[in-house]
Amino acid sequence: MQRVLLLTSHPVDGRDGADKEIALGLVSGLPELNFTFFGRAGNPSPAPGRRVPIFSRTGSPGIFERAQVALRVPGLARSTDLVHAVMTIGPRYAAWSRSPWAPRNRPAVLTVPGVVSQDCLRANRPLGVTVALSDFTAGHLRDAGYPDVRIIPPGIDLTRWRRVPCRGTAQHRSCFSSRDTQGLMVEHIKPSRLQRG
Repeated sequence: MQRVLLLTSHPVDGRDGADKEIALGLVSGLPELNFTFFGRAGNPSPAPGRRVPIFSRTGSPGIFERAQVALRVPGLARSTDLVHAVMTIGPRYAAWSRSPWAPRNRPAVLTVPGVVSQDCLRANRPLGVTVALSDFTAGHLRDAGYPDVRIIPPGIDLTRWRRVPCRGTAQHRSCFSSRDTQGLMVEHIKPSRLQRG
């Protein structure tokens, strides 16, 4: 059974986010692999595999959580066949990717749910094969010098979720969360005409 170190910047059983959801999906959905992953100390394991406990009050990727993960990666990586990092590329990623704590001398896959801004791609060091979730992100990664970028599109048929012409006159408001270029979550409210059905 192939041993995989699943590397995240915060515990797999931490706060909600794209990184965590993808990582948890990998651990839960690929029982043929022997995963090692980071989980919150004191919590039950969210999935099969070897859970390495880290201390985290919130489950968010703060400096304390990142330091614990960074210090453990070199030793854990030596005992695995593959390192699979699932990380959004943000302001601190470049420094980490060039640090001695980033996995080296091991086959590696980096899954990038998103890039906070193009500025965050400067001075990065690719870890290995890079997986993007969109053509847009893949283009930014290739422009930044990532040599082997592959795309795994969303598992949802986006053509079935397109906006349809409105038959009524009622105005509806849609709320959604998005990330701005500074990496802060903001709420946007947009008026929209949606088909009732």
